[in-house]
Amino acid sequence: IGKMAAQDLEMYIMQGYTFAKLPMALKQALGNSKREWEKAVVEFSLSHQLRWRKHIVRKILEDEKKYYSELLQYSRDHLMLYPYHLADVMAIGLRTTPFTYYYNILHDMLRTDKSYDSLPNFTAADCLRLLGIGRNQYIDLMNQTRSKQGLGLFKKRVNPKTLLPTRPIAPVMEHWWEVHLAYVSEEDIKGCSAEERALIDRMIDTQSYLVAGTVDRAVVEALFIHNLVHLAVPIADTDCIVVPPLEGFVMNRVLGDFFENLLYKIFVSIDEHTTVAELATVLRIDLQLVKDAVSMYCRLGFARKKGFEVLPQDGGWHASWQTAAVSSIPTGPSLLELDRQEKAQGALSALVSDLNTNAGAGASRTGRRLALLFDASLTAVLMMGNLSTSLKTHAVTMFEAGKLSDESLDSLMAELGKMDLLSEGDTQHYFDHAFTLLQTLFFLRHNPALGCIGDETGKGLSLDLLKCESLNSLDSATCARVLRKNYTTIVSMAPLSRTVRSVISCNPVHFGPAIPETSSVWFKLWLYEKIRGGPPSILFVAGARVRHLPRIFRAFETVLLVSWTQDPQEVSSASCLPALNEALCASPVLVQGHRYRTEVETIHIPFPFAASVSPLPSSLHLALPQPAAAAAATDPAPGPADAAPASAAAAAAEEVSGEATDTPAAPSAAAAAATTAAAAAVGEAAELLNLPDSLQTKIDRDTAAREAWTASCAELAGLPVLATLARELRLDVSFGYVTLLRQVRDGDAGPGELGAAAANKGWSVADVVFGIPIFDAALNRAVCTRVRTHRLLSEANAIRAARVQRETALDLLDFIAQHQCLPLNVSAETAPMRQAVAYPTESLQCVNGVITPFVET
Repeated sequence: IGKMAAQDLEMYIMQGYTFAKLPMALKQALGNSKREWEKAVVEFSLSHQLRWRKHIVRKILEDEKKYYSELLQYSRDHLMLYPYHLADVMAIGLRTTPFTYYYNILHDMLRTDKSYDSLPNFTAADCLRLLGIGRNQYIDLMNQTRSKQGLGLFKKRVNPKTLLPTRPIAPVMEHWWEVHLAYVSEEDIKGCSAEERALIDRMIDTQSYLVAGTVDRAVVEALFIHNLVHLAVPIADTDCIVVPPLEGFVMNRVLGDFFENLLYKIFVSIDEHTTVAELATVLRIDLQLVKDAVSMYCRLGFARKKGFEVLPQDGGWHASWQTAAVSSIPTGPSLLELDRQEKAQGALSALVSDLNTNAGAGASRTGRRLALLFDASLTAVLMMGNLSTSLKTHAVTMFEAGKLSDESLDSLMAELGKMDLLSEGDTQHYFDHAFTLLQTLFFLRHNPALGCIGDETGKGLSLDLLKCESLNSLDSATCARVLRKNYTTIVSMAPLSRTVRSVISCNPVHFGPAIPETSSVWFKLWLYEKIRGGPPSILFVAGARVRHLPRIFRAFETVLLVSWTQDPQEVSSASCLPALNEALCASPVLVQGHRYRTEVETIHIPFPFAASVSPLPSSLHLALPQPAAAAAATDPAPGPADAAPASAAAAAAEEVSGEATDTPAAPSAAAAAATTAAAAAVGEAAELLNLPDSLQTKIDRDTAAREAWTASCAELAGLPVLATLARELRLDVSFGYVTLLRQVRDGDAGPGELGAAAANKGWSVADVVFGIPIFDAALNRAVCTRVRTHRLLSEANAIRAARVQRETALDLLDFIAQHQCLPLNVSAETAPMRQAVAYPTESLQCVNGVITPFVET
């Protein structure tokens, strides 16, 4: 049946409809077969681990014990999490505790030689918690089971049951958890101590559970290890949940079952200021399901209940829990290693601590916040760069949970600040990204100078990091409700990966790609038509076969292949056909002329292009600690944002921050001014910020490159194509960067010759990217400066930006529709809820901004 019919089917099953009451359309989708309906009900009930007594499955499978036996087997076969919400039935009726359940799963995997990676993430984490078997332990067990025992022909594999642990490890419990009795036989009682028997008798007599903190912790642990009790993690409607950086998370694979999808949806939506009931309302998910998911987070140690971190003084708590609270302070090699890192780079750690304290002083962490969108590429940089062990914990949290809240940013920024920024070779790429991310967090977080929407205290807003892919896992309406409830403004990192769909949001306003098509190949063609320029380009439809190189590319040494979901690839024009035809098997491909015989020059120009005042040539905001005298000398008196610089030093600072003037001076004069001011401006910023030697060395090392880049920006500020671009796209209300490409033919000025006569020659717009760049520190500083000085995050500009984005999005979608030779009538039955960007239905050619159908000759 179709996707919409399947969703309707699930809804009717949950509401307890019988086959006779189903709508006629749904009956026809099931082939008018009651048997098919019953099969669907049983399959849905098993996969969602539904309770027999409360759902319609009881009318189909009348034997309750048989149903739960099938549910248990189904969950084992599909490597699902233990159904803790059914523990009262599983532990007593079927005598299956969480330990025995995971024991059987691992036994089956070892017996059938399954890889550890076949375990889903949350299931693997629960196995590690109960059995103490992680990846390394599993590999060791696998090797032992493969070794054969015996003599000659009688050799056989080792039975995994002889290798697996027979008891669970001591549980990590909280004082507010509940202790429930499992199945207890007379034989079990004989092996218990007097204290354990007394506790069992107490629970049998009261026919109720006990709160863990009211009884002896050692007795509870002993009973748990003997599988005589099971633990419940109660969650109330009014509870708020805190999600710290994930410790002990196992990154294997995503199974995609119902409960696992629910866990990931709640991960990206939850925050410590929203109650469980409010979260269920926002997500429009059954409250009990949300409670089950939150309970699982707390059980696995991935979340904690707010306000329950410390054992209360009153409440009749057992003395053993007071001792446990003191002894649970974490120690170990990781902390020793952390201490060595802190001693090695103490100055930078102290600076980060001071900045966090000062920037967040008095700033409220409640209410709506700023959101910085990132994609998986950023987490890959943080994890693959071997930057630090603790930083990987934050990267795992960002990747798996899809969110890092403001409360965890202090720790992340401290870790980023401890890195050695002077790495060499290939690893420098990772450190540069991390350094630029740190700059961006300093700039956006608790920054009163931004004048953000909702900053009623005037002390800046808190900042959350959100993963685009996780937001896209929510349906459109739910995603909109989550964003509208928690955030005033959304800012995207730039560029987002081509595989990621950007988030569509008008309220709150999104400063980034307004719609997914903005990050697609379609946007480039639309852009070239708007400015009547751009490199020669041909967009080939998927499945096309190119027999020879088109005429417009024959003068180029190399061409750029831009597929639908992958990064551009530069290939030789003489041998590009095999790579092009292979790529066309998977998706449409945009081919662009790239390089003639000389090297291509590329430069990123920040926008808005208009002039503005920039008293501090730093990406960090005004809340940073600075000496009183320096603050008095640099902070201008309150006045209009567009006031003229008070001195030549201020003008030089303006130029070095990347601001272009409305009427630029002669190129050579602008370049000279920028070059002269760069060193002084960097020194001034370092003095104001009291930067440590390691960070100062990093900035000094980049000074020469930044001077050259700033001079080039000044040279190119007067390009007519930039004025046209700013006018057509209304770049004055948004921020990002423009990529300019200089393709030089034989006989033209070389790429390094930027004299007055040659400066404007050969430059074309390759792309426009919206958001804050993370890959280049100098470009990041220039964009951040524009955001602050133009007050682009203010309410007044947000209204203008939302209107401009809507107009741009409609124009782009109209452009796509105009260049489709067939109407795109994709039904809801065949399309996902969030349809991908439309493929072209005919090949298109773009030369000098004129787009025509391409016909191979």
